[in-house]
Amino acid sequence: MVVLAFICGIIAFFAYALYSNSWKTVQVVRSDIHSELYAKQEVAAAMDAVEQGFAQELKDARLTEISYNEQASSTYADSFKKQASDEVIVVFTNFITVFHLFPSEEQLLEPNTTYKGYPWVLRRSANQKAWEIIGSGYGYLYT
Repeated sequence: MVVLAFICGIIAFFAYALYSNSWKTVQVVRSDIHSELYAKQEVAAAMDAVEQGFAQELKDARLTEISYNEQASSTYADSFKKQASDEVIVVFTNFITVFHLFPSEEQLLEPNTTYKGYPWVLRRSANQKAWEIIGSGYGYLYT
């Protein structure tokens, strides 16, 4: 009985340590914004939209960095325009995923992993001020 209690205690300790780790309070780093296409406020607004979308879509991950690379963004932007007047921007994120003691079948990302350069594609039309996320993920850029 003592051995069983000891084993349960160890399991509980490690489950708590793995899930409630200090990474939960990771400070998000925003790279400096350099753009010839957009004002800093416009890129910052796209980053804000990604941060909000990230919190909703990837609940089992913690955002560590968010960046904008104009050259990389421009490479993909035209293929996501519905109309010539649309504006498209690609924002990239780095994040870490949670380790799950009891993983679910719906788990899309590898647990306890660091993802780098994860793209988020945003679009806005000429009469729209706010950026709208239209897709995300490594495969999304190549579909």
